[in-house]
Amino acid sequence: MKSVLFSTSMALALAATAPGAVLAQVRGGAPRGPAPTPVAEPLNRPFFQVPPGQQPPPAPSPAPAEEGTTDTQVYQNGAVLPAPVDPGQEAPPSFLPTEPIEPYLLTRQAGPFMVAAHIFRGDYAVQRAQALAMELRSQNRIPAYVYFLKLKPGNSNMRGIPPTSDRDIDQPYVSPPELDRVTDEAVVMAGNCATIDQANELRTEIKKLKPRTLADHHSIFPWRNGKGLDRAFVTTNPLLPAQDLYPGRAKTAAAPQLPPGSVVDPEVLRSGFVKPIDPLVVRMNKGTPNSIYKCKAPYSLVVYEFSGRSALSGPDETVINFPKVFDKSPLRTAHEDAEQLAARLAKHEVVRSLGIQPYVYHDRTSSLVLLGDFASPQDPRVEQVRQAAQTIQVETKRQGNTVFTIPLAPASNVFEVPQPE
Repeated sequence: MKSVLFSTSMALALAATAPGAVLAQVRGGAPRGPAPTPVAEPLNRPFFQVPPGQQPPPAPSPAPAEEGTTDTQVYQNGAVLPAPVDPGQEAPPSFLPTEPIEPYLLTRQAGPFMVAAHIFRGDYAVQRAQALAMELRSQNRIPAYVYFLKLKPGNSNMRGIPPTSDRDIDQPYVSPPELDRVTDEAVVMAGNCATIDQANELRTEIKKLKPRTLADHHSIFPWRNGKGLDRAFVTTNPLLPAQDLYPGRAKTAAAPQLPPGSVVDPEVLRSGFVKPIDPLVVRMNKGTPNSIYKCKAPYSLVVYEFSGRSALSGPDETVINFPKVFDKSPLRTAHEDAEQLAARLAKHEVVRSLGIQPYVYHDRTSSLVLLGDFASPQDPRVEQVRQAAQTIQVETKRQGNTVFTIPLAPASNVFEVPQPE
């Protein structure tokens, strides 16, 4: 420890007696060390400031390649490196089509369900997309088209461009200068699939392809290079309106064929959201005297509902206000109450004069009493039954000379009759 202190003190003493040396002062007056000596000449490096009036030194040339070295991008220490290459200025691909692109542009006639095979962005996007479409047509026998993504920015429709344009316009027409703004993003759309299932099968086939057109197309994401068309996905023809995607309709008794010329298909849209049949609900409705399963028509009219009580909970949702009221919930007797009401309605003179039958439907949350059977919601008898039901009051019980009755409350819409299977 003494030798270290002695060496430090000797160094400070020598520095203090050296000519031209000035001790740097720190807070409190304690010396910290000599101040740096100004450099007479700027260092030969490009990132140092050059005093005014002096010319910067010439940039060093690349170091000569040693014997046996093939890397020409080796520079000396301190050399000025060349400016980076703009990634958008790519070299033209090895093959660009010279044919007109109009025969390959997407039209209304394609689809309606398609597969987006690949998206090109940047320089030569349109030519690359056309080359891929030509290869898919010639080599794989797959109908392929070119579509400009910016024709529908943010998935919003543009005036004068399908699908918002007139029906006689088959494909978009964009004139300069807007044309120059949409050709830097192009997608290759493949397939003329009538259903989604056909489009999924085509996507499986396309995802296995590695076209020669993509051999020299490198992505900024290196893990995508050499993968071909494995990122293809199913979509629809963006030039078609939504109501044209489902021109047919399921042939069922509950959903008859639409008139000729109709294009809306709510049955197909709804078919993907059908809830599975609850086996408990099926057991609750089978074997009852007025079961809804005895209704042969697809629609009926709800005239009364038996359900449980409900209340707004406080901050703690596990605590229900007025717990004693819920000890005797009407849901416990909803099944019997609905059956008794349907039995009384079957004997009512108004119901018998209309020639209709009452039905009961039970589920996990309520029991419904229904009247009539209708082929469609537009059946004129629906309004007739609704008006008649508003005049009916059914006796529930007698207590002395007091008679308790309940009025019917017909719904504004018809009820779709469920099927047990």
